[in-house]
Amino acid sequence: MRTIKLILTATLFSLMFFRGSCDPCQDVTPNDNNYCTCYPKDPKCGSNPQDTTCSNVTPPISPPTSFFAKAVNLSQVQLTWNQISNATNYIIYKNNQYLAETSSLFYNDNFTLTAQQQYEYYVVASNSSDTSTNSRICATSYTSGNLSATHTSDTWNIALPQDREMYLIVSVDPSLNIQYGCGYPNGIVIYDGNGVTQIFGAPGPTGGNQTSVTIGPFEIKAGNYTVRICRYSGNGNYTLTSYYSQTRLNNDNEPNDGISSAVVFNFDTRITGHLGYVGGGNGTRDIVDFYNVNLSEDKNIIFNINIDPSLNLQYGCGYPNGILVLKNDGITVEKSFPGPTGGNNTSLREKFPLYAGNYYIKICRYDGFGGYDFKLCIDN
Repeated sequence: MRTIKLILTATLFSLMFFRGSCDPCQDVTPNDNNYCTCYPKDPKCGSNPQDTTCSNVTPPISPPTSFFAKAVNLSQVQLTWNQISNATNYIIYKNNQYLAETSSLFYNDNFTLTAQQQYEYYVVASNSSDTSTNSRICATSYTSGNLSATHTSDTWNIALPQDREMYLIVSVDPSLNIQYGCGYPNGIVIYDGNGVTQIFGAPGPTGGNQTSVTIGPFEIKAGNYTVRICRYSGNGNYTLTSYYSQTRLNNDNEPNDGISSAVVFNFDTRITGHLGYVGGGNGTRDIVDFYNVNLSEDKNIIFNINIDPSLNLQYGCGYPNGILVLKNDGITVEKSFPGPTGGNNTSLREKFPLYAGNYYIKICRYDGFGGYDFKLCIDN
């Protein structure tokens, strides 16, 4: 999971880190290494409003964020990632097994690939005293075929174990045109698990001077899918490389798209989920998640949420709200506010009073796709 940074609007606040569970009067989201991004304490939390345990502790080393794995043929997978300032080495894992260690920002994994099989990788940054958490998982596969006037299309099956962002690289001989072979404007089509519902499509390369295209990203739910490649004219060989990445945040328990299927959770518990992915057997996009929590007595509440930069929750529940706190009937709004927009705005922290009772938290996608995590704390 990524080290999460919160955006503070008050310039008097500073960001520091501490090891240990999060205090409800501070930021409430730890990462996998049990670090927390820390606000100075409110005065009511103690005689000293500044929590001194937050100071003089070196933040953990960050994992690479721009990690990619691409099969270039049936004998090599190319891995690349961004530099981490305090890292001296990078440890590479393949299918959850140690593969190699390097000081470079790339690695070529040379072996004999099995056509259509997915190979998963992640990388860890390290130095003499510390090791980061894992980067996001990236996967890749490679296959090839031949199209002609007597064999005009191929279909390939893809199984995704997790919600993933997918790209396709399609390369053809100059003599083969697959621009609109599946019907204008598509030469490449992705079908949901039923093999009928089209969820994405794009033109293929025309051949001649255009022999390769990269299409995507396609934000796809976990499940089984079919990729169809169609001849438009000519004949020749093609190759299909697929590569994937997934958020480091775990998905929520689907379906939880209404109050009857809301996920029950407790205060002071970190919750993670996904929004914006398409497919899963019915061709639909996941646009809303519901959660259910019970408050035993009147309290002041801290709500904290962090999202991937690719996800926008700003007005997903209807302008001007992206996040709703609903009363027990699941309809009446007790509290509402816009969600983070993604990009450089990936965090939100709200404080508000709640009476004792049963409540639903409704989180709505406005645009994009990705993961989120939130925590509801009692402000003692």
